[in-house]
Amino acid sequence: MDASLTTTIVENIAIIKEIVVCLISIGGTIAGALWGAKIGGGKVLEATQQAHKLQQTAQEKQERDALQRVLSAIHTEAVTLWESYMRGAGKHITQLPDGEPFFMQSTLTQDYFTVYSRNISVISSMANRSVQEAVISAYTLAKSLLDTYQGNNRILAEYEKVAIVYREQIIAAHAQATAELPSPSYGSYLKGSQESLIDYATQLKKSHYETEAAVQRLLPLLQQEIEFLQNASDKQ
Repeated sequence: MDASLTTTIVENIAIIKEIVVCLISIGGTIAGALWGAKIGGGKVLEATQQAHKLQQTAQEKQERDALQRVLSAIHTEAVTLWESYMRGAGKHITQLPDGEPFFMQSTLTQDYFTVYSRNISVISSMANRSVQEAVISAYTLAKSLLDTYQGNNRILAEYEKVAIVYREQIIAAHAQATAELPSPSYGSYLKGSQESLIDYATQLKKSHYETEAAVQRLLPLLQQEIEFLQNASDKQ
């Protein structure tokens, strides 16, 4: 073989080796960069997920704390209102004999349910359906009880006005022989009103005991849920 040709071949082989080494070096650099990017990207993703988890945890704690405050306020409201009610109208209605009218004007109004009225949306979105149902049931029955007292108040007010007029006319008739006796319509009205009052008294007693049972069921459920929410927050 010609010496010059052999030299050329050897030189070409050397050049090819250099090119291969260069390519290998470049490939390693690129691969390293890609691997580094993969690791770096994974850490960024992991950090992002961790930050999202922490944010979600903080938000859940805020929601639990807010719900706990609402339930604590409702517990206080329910206890306070029921105890106050039992010192007044509630005490008298339980002592009323069956078949008797409830001759007592009640001052109870719907305005007492301040905490519940302002937090209906919170109660409606509760996860614990048992507590949610107990709260709504107790307050619904309490409102119905107050409505019945107010109905009794209206009939009693009319009854008392007519009774006063009827009594005055009877007294006048006895004092003056010429005075006319009261119209029979007064007596009929008073009798009818008294029967209505008896019906209301029966309904009042029924509504009272239904509400009492609902309140007695509600209070321990509220206390359990408040403690559960407190323990969940303490663990975070």
